[in-house]
Amino acid sequence: MIAMKNTQNKKLTDELTDKLMNEIKSIVGVLLMAVVTGLAQPTEAFTLTGTFEAAWPDPEVKFVVNTANCPASIDVVSLLQEAAKLWNNVPTSKIKVSYGGATTSTTDSSPPTVYCATNFGAVTGADQGSTIGVGRGSPSVLNGPITSGLLILNASAGAGNISNQPPEALKLIMAHEIGHVLGLGHSQDPTALMWYTASGKMNAALSQDDVDGISYLYPRNEIGGDKIMGCGLVGAVAGGWTGGRGGGSEPPTGSALALALFLLLPLLIAIHSRRRNNLYETLGLRLSNRRR
Repeated sequence: MIAMKNTQNKKLTDELTDKLMNEIKSIVGVLLMAVVTGLAQPTEAFTLTGTFEAAWPDPEVKFVVNTANCPASIDVVSLLQEAAKLWNNVPTSKIKVSYGGATTSTTDSSPPTVYCATNFGAVTGADQGSTIGVGRGSPSVLNGPITSGLLILNASAGAGNISNQPPEALKLIMAHEIGHVLGLGHSQDPTALMWYTASGKMNAALSQDDVDGISYLYPRNEIGGDKIMGCGLVGAVAGGWTGGRGGGSEPPTGSALALALFLLLPLLIAIHSRRRNNLYETLGLRLSNRRR
């Protein structure tokens, strides 16, 4: 009789243990599905220049301007200052772009150079009839920070000359090329300032994707002493370049996924614990009934 009860008790224990294991497998399955889904859907549309991430080591980037060949009707310094405001007003980034004075340079330099080219097509390789400007930020070594920059405006004969563009379009283009000098590639979001073309855009403004991109490269570090304005993502500093015509690698994704899993895990554990307790209570009742 005692042997029979022990056999029955072991059978009940094994049955409920199997149910608990199935509950654990279900929780693991949910977590794995969340990971796979998160990896399959990148959370950002912005790209970075080159194969690696790249940023200026000092977030206060001053541009020097060579106005020698610029059209008299275009105030390039004022244009630079107006375009810089778009990037400077991002609350989650500590980037600060400003005018650093005059120069005679026409090459990559630090601080980065802005100049107007009368032979735009020849020096950039771009179509001077449709391309208004190009920009790039260049590292001196692979995986290193950006150490020099160059922004070239079209002063050649033809429709692409900056004097043929309306003021708001010029501001948009200048801000776009500044983005390249700072380390951003072309965005996959057509509403972004860093989208590959300005066609159809009426206003110079940053989209959320532009904000995410510049915050990724130049995050505000509130713990490290930056004034509290928001939270930015932390990215490594590495090398790459673009000539204002696109390309670049997508930054690592998964921060949002990790946070979601972290928040979801306690709920899943609580559900599992509750079911486990219910199963043990059931086991206790069944054993008690069988002893009577």
